[in-house]
Amino acid sequence: MKMEECKVKTQVDNKVRAYIGETPVVLSRILEERQSILSELVDLVTGQDVSNILIVGSGSSYHSAVAVQAFVEKSLQMAVKVQYPTRFTNEVIAPEKGTLVIGISQGGKSLSTLRAISKAQEGGLKTVGITATKDSELAKRPDLFVPIACGEEQAGAKTKGVAATMLTLLLLGLEVGKKQGYYEEQAYQEWIRKIEATIENLPVVIASAESWVNQYMNEFSVAPQLMVIGYGPHYAIALEGGLKILETVRIPALGYEMEEYMHGIYNCINEDNHLIFLASEGAAEEQRRLLKMRKFLGEHTLKTYVIGGKDIQRESGRDLLMPLVNDPILSIFEYLIPLQLIAALVPLKKGINPAIPKFTSFHQQMGSKLQ
Repeated sequence: MKMEECKVKTQVDNKVRAYIGETPVVLSRILEERQSILSELVDLVTGQDVSNILIVGSGSSYHSAVAVQAFVEKSLQMAVKVQYPTRFTNEVIAPEKGTLVIGISQGGKSLSTLRAISKAQEGGLKTVGITATKDSELAKRPDLFVPIACGEEQAGAKTKGVAATMLTLLLLGLEVGKKQGYYEEQAYQEWIRKIEATIENLPVVIASAESWVNQYMNEFSVAPQLMVIGYGPHYAIALEGGLKILETVRIPALGYEMEEYMHGIYNCINEDNHLIFLASEGAAEEQRRLLKMRKFLGEHTLKTYVIGGKDIQRESGRDLLMPLVNDPILSIFEYLIPLQLIAALVPLKKGINPAIPKFTSFHQQMGSKLQ
């Protein structure tokens, strides 16, 4: 499957926007090369020594794993847990001997993830490092290295690497499920076709979302804060969208699971609130409740935006209703794009380069990443 990269329309050297444009090509390549990328890990997971999986990672790595955790767990038919590295290293009770610990860090420099790998090895557990940097410590230290095949990403705020991480983990579930006989050939091929269709639709999503962000640029650029609300696997997309906007637009931006938002968070609503609702398919009751909540909160702030498919009834001109494949699981790749584009484009309006962190020496000063 061949695909041209989405052309960058901005007039400046915006690396974050450029990497978003590369995402369809990156995902297509990973899908085509999935067996060579994952063969050793598939063999390890299907071996007799692995009874459950623990995935550790911070920030975008954590969000990527949470987004696909339920699908991977169902496909592997074994427990899959996702934790922040420090939560794992601080646990008093050691995991059982059959636990496979997978550490994820796109740059391979996260010290907390490396410490988690070290703790797992001290406990005699098998370890895997998933990273885009093949000469990093996270590639060298664990028992097995698996690449995030997204190419170079010279930006503090990662975009194409997030989608690449999600697809790598999702394909791990499919490949193990196929090998173990949990997916018959027909079902396996149907999943591959659905993934292909979702990837092929991403340029359309990028074009639609970019137009939407530019249309509401003045509102987004003066927002004092922003919240993203989702449910199911899109809770993780809400978390990731909040992180990206916080990193680049540099305003308080938070992601919430829909039901959790209803447990008190709504009390902070005022006319300055900017709320983005991810109205994903696959959970009709959750979607109905989300749209109902948007209608209620819309009486207290005009700055509400629904992201969803064309079949959703438009309540406001601010809604982004796109032609989506809208698979209940795979739409995580589609709904991620508009949030990433806010993070890529709005900073320019504010005179911020979204690729460069505000404090370039922060990790060096704090000792949170290897240099």
